[in-house]
Amino acid sequence: SADLPAGWKGKPHACYQAAAAIGAAERPKWLCFIDADTQSEPALLRSAVAAAEARQLDLLSLEPFQVLGSFWERLIIPACFFVVAFAQDLRRVNNPGLPDAAANGQFILIRMAQYEAVDGHRGVRSEISEDTALARHVKNAGGRIAVLGAEKLIRTRMYRGLGEVWAGLGKNALQ
Repeated sequence: SADLPAGWKGKPHACYQAAAAIGAAERPKWLCFIDADTQSEPALLRSAVAAAEARQLDLLSLEPFQVLGSFWERLIIPACFFVVAFAQDLRRVNNPGLPDAAANGQFILIRMAQYEAVDGHRGVRSEISEDTALARHVKNAGGRIAVLGAEKLIRTRMYRGLGEVWAGLGKNALQ
């Protein structure tokens, strides 16, 4: 629907509606949420499911290759990723014995049973960073999560020029 229900952000609502549209007879083992600004190789989903099952994960988030086109993208985006790399230790996120949680909403693969157990996107409906909030809910419920690089399987161009970089980074910084 065009109007968001009270208390919902746009992306969690869209993801919730997509998951809710799956009929009981079609109930899959895995749900996959991929941003519209990504491009993937044919082996992406098969590889992600294989990695999640081999690692006994409940949620797998993949880090795409970031395409940087404009001068401002090439100047600002790498600096932001550098700061994130210092602030977030993925070894801690991927360690089931530690409470650290993170995810990249550009690609999230989650077990349907775990998604339902943590109330899916309804449970993170008011979050700007619904990806990390969902990962936190899964990990707090005893689920296993991981964030892995997938530069050869998925790529994205998040922003196109200074205006989009400014708006996008500002949204995430103000949360």
